[in-house]
Amino acid sequence: ELFFNISSRLYELDPSSSSANLMANMCISKRNFSDAVKYSNEAIKLEEDALKKADYYLTLADSYRYLGSYSAARSAVYNALRIRDNWGKAYIVLGNIYIAGSKQCGEEEFQRKAVYWVAVDAFQQALSDPESKKIAAKQINTYSKYFPSVEECFFNGLTPKDEYNIGCWINKKTIIRTSD
Repeated sequence: ELFFNISSRLYELDPSSSSANLMANMCISKRNFSDAVKYSNEAIKLEEDALKKADYYLTLADSYRYLGSYSAARSAVYNALRIRDNWGKAYIVLGNIYIAGSKQCGEEEFQRKAVYWVAVDAFQQALSDPESKKIAAKQINTYSKYFPSVEECFFNGLTPKDEYNIGCWINKKTIIRTSD
């Protein structure tokens, strides 16, 4: 608490992108996500270095994800990817956003499980970045287990390897896969 108060005061006296990002991260750890969004936006606005700005967009994405604003979180990741094309860390964050928001994508369990397809798609894109390859492979292994089964797909009139559109706030096409 003391460190937070000192950092907050220092930020007020001399605001900078790095101090705003520090404040955002501290707000996330204190579960004060609205302030985390505010500080993240300030860090982005003040930062001139593109790579740092991309990092700050991911902090903003995490802030929105914890707030439950999944569409805004996804937009923040897309902004980071505009700066750093094919950045594995951003795709890991994107996959985690899809997983966190899966409960908003339908009343039936099948619809929520189908969201894991697009999450794994994001993790697969992270495989091409050597810095995130290990984490991406672990996430793929973990979340592929939550795919719908062959039986669930059959009863929903779907065939593995066909194209499928995930609706809700995600609105993305993917390929049908099964857990078995």
